[in-house]
Amino acid sequence: MIISLYWRDHNPPHIHFAYGIYECSISVLDRVVNGQAPAKVIAKVNEWIDLHESEILTL
Repeated sequence: MIISLYWRDHNPPHIHFAYGIYECSISVLDRVVNGQAPAKVIAKVNEWIDLHESEILTL
């Protein structure tokens, strides 16, 4: 899984991730998923966001 943060990307704050053939973005604030990926992968990305949310929001 590759998680990407783009400096000065458009709002709302979000992260992009790729897993195999899947590419998605997830809003940090409301966790809306744009794209498709297995539910277990999305859950792992949400756990990662939980751990790093304050850092993500200060970028």
